[in-house]
Amino acid sequence: MLQSIRSGVASWVAKIILGVVVLSFAGWGVQDYMDASGPGGGGTIAADVGDQQIGVQELDQTYRNDLRRLGMQSIDPETARQLGLARQSLEGMVSRTLFDAEASELGLSATDALVRREIESGEQFRNQFGQFDRDLFRATIARAGMSEQQFVEGIRADIARQQLIEAAASGAVANPALVQRLFEYHGAQRTARILRVPLPDASEAPAPSDAELSAYYEDNQERFRLPEFRRLSYLHLAPQDLLEEVAVPEQVVRDLYESRIETYTRPERRALQQLLLPDEEAARRAADMLRQGRDFAEVAEEVAGVAAADLELGTFARAQIPDAALADAAFALPEGGVSDPIQGAFGWFLVKVSAIEPGEVTPFEAVRDEIRRDLALDEAVDAVYDLSKRIDEAFGEGLTLEETARRIALPVETVAAVSRQGRDPDGARIEDLPPGVSFLDVAWETPEGEPSFLEETDNGGYFVLRVDEVIAPRVPALDEIRPRVVAAWRQDQVDALAEARAEAIAESARALGSLEAAATSEGLTVETVEGFGRDGAGDAGRLPQPLATALFAAPIGGVDWAADDRGAGYIVGEVVSQTPAADAAGEAFRENIARSLGAGLQSKIVDELGAALRARHEVTIYDGAIDQVY
Repeated sequence: MLQSIRSGVASWVAKIILGVVVLSFAGWGVQDYMDASGPGGGGTIAADVGDQQIGVQELDQTYRNDLRRLGMQSIDPETARQLGLARQSLEGMVSRTLFDAEASELGLSATDALVRREIESGEQFRNQFGQFDRDLFRATIARAGMSEQQFVEGIRADIARQQLIEAAASGAVANPALVQRLFEYHGAQRTARILRVPLPDASEAPAPSDAELSAYYEDNQERFRLPEFRRLSYLHLAPQDLLEEVAVPEQVVRDLYESRIETYTRPERRALQQLLLPDEEAARRAADMLRQGRDFAEVAEEVAGVAAADLELGTFARAQIPDAALADAAFALPEGGVSDPIQGAFGWFLVKVSAIEPGEVTPFEAVRDEIRRDLALDEAVDAVYDLSKRIDEAFGEGLTLEETARRIALPVETVAAVSRQGRDPDGARIEDLPPGVSFLDVAWETPEGEPSFLEETDNGGYFVLRVDEVIAPRVPALDEIRPRVVAAWRQDQVDALAEARAEAIAESARALGSLEAAATSEGLTVETVEGFGRDGAGDAGRLPQPLATALFAAPIGGVDWAADDRGAGYIVGEVVSQTPAADAAGEAFRENIARSLGAGLQSKIVDELGAALRARHEVTIYDGAIDQVY
């Protein structure tokens, strides 16, 4: 939590390295080191780090914070145990303790002034005026579960740890020769002519024989494996389903309209021009000139040096204008009218009304149905809530899903087979399931044969489900999915035809000495892709990376081909020219390579320092204590 609500305080190098360390630590927050007794932890100690101890309670707090930070609060404890999440949190705490111990031994610390400056620089603690707000500071750290002393000491330790990291790694820089080699390699660009070989229509592939189809099925069974499905029965209550049953009297609808009349009223708006003047004398002089028939913009330029474009104030309703004097004057004038000199919140001014947009009240008839639906929905929500309590009561009495449905006169909905992604065995999305992802989450968390708890949906409804059957993943028999296998076989055939054609075109281009000549004989069009790099990205279009790699390996005039990564067939390319990195990439690209290499080297140094500290200080981790936090 500490790292999530504070800002960095040093150079970009230190920030990079501190970021690496914080990520490797996994734990976050300022912990109170608990006083636990007994060698080996006695069940209350998670780890001994030199002469310091990390308590189970401290680990539990950090682990829970980590889960919240990662959005994994609902993870199943057994799954978390298998992933070793609590151990990762503990390893991070151990690493931080080691770095803190080393910083302390070296006498590294932060002055009160530096700590104060760091805290006051935190954006989280600034009010709407951009100033440090002590009340906001106290409230923020309180929500994080820390006292002010804990937070301050945590900041002090962070700064000391950062000093250690900077001392160890900030001087590490990338080898200039290596930077140059990488710059030349990754900065170079090429230009190529290409032609696209589309996939033929699937109907052009011959139908497979039974023997061919059987052999293809046997060789590619994993492509046709079905995931786990579940057969479900459920009750679903939705307020929207009850709208037609709710009668709302006309007078109630009209009364609500009258009480919300401001909501249905669009106020009059006026487009204004305002001329601000330095004093009353200038304002009166400008007003006299306007009375003589002079143009508003001309007077503004002559009296105050204000350009016509700077006179435009905008279009406002009366309530939107904060200056009362301006609002009163603007809404007292006719369209095209100009006020007398007025002293407002920002000095003397003249205001002109350029245009008037009349106000309008939406008639009752236009919103009657909308209001009636809102009122009916409110009643429907209440009715659904009452029904949900009756469902809870029925399950509390031991009634089955079907018995409960009969009691409250609801149908039992069924799904023959649904995947975790909400699809049927044919891959089609199943419609009309209770909205939101929680329905499928609950379906996969509920044991077979048991009802779930009553759950709320995204639209204010409720559902309860029962898993009637868990259908294990399987490869269907060929007869079950014959059309699907035939379609896959045909797709592979047309892909092979396109690939053979691309290879033949490439051979023809090599023989003719030109891709253009080969394209003409095939009736295809040649395009030019300029300035692409080894990843295939270019200034005008992009190439699949395998093709870009092949063309960079080829000489000027060389030809190669590869699959179009958009699944649209194949692409044949011919190298036209090469631009060296010195001409294609700027110095910013070279500097970025140097920074990346330097950061990697510094990260390696920090890793080595951590390993050395671990070898110097005895570290004991108690696995039994870790299990207590799951």
